[in-house]
Amino acid sequence: MRRICLLMATASLSACTGAVGGSGETSRGEVVAGELIVRSTTDQAVSITGARGWRCDGQLSPEQAKQLGGTINVPVDCTDGRRGMLRVTSQPTKNPVAVGSFRLSDGTTGTIAYTYLVE
Repeated sequence: MRRICLLMATASLSACTGAVGGSGETSRGEVVAGELIVRSTTDQAVSITGARGWRCDGQLSPEQAKQLGGTINVPVDCTDGRRGMLRVTSQPTKNPVAVGSFRLSDGTTGTIAYTYLVE
């Protein structure tokens, strides 16, 4: 049976696992894909992948993973050596369900809009 699960890194989830995908762009015009990954109510992560092959990953703290709504800041480490911060603001009753902005250590910035996932 298929169901619509509102999955986001900032929601307290008990019955759903999976990911919410997103897309956006860097300040330099590079297309990026984002993902909010939910493994359990306390194990949640984020990723940003650039069209040029780099990827940045971050892990939410258990406190952040339990938070419903609001804004969280998640540190990210990238495959090309950069580091940064992803700021995610959830909007559980809207689509996109969350919007993110990021800044990397080389000055690159960007935005991502995360949408509903049907599983």
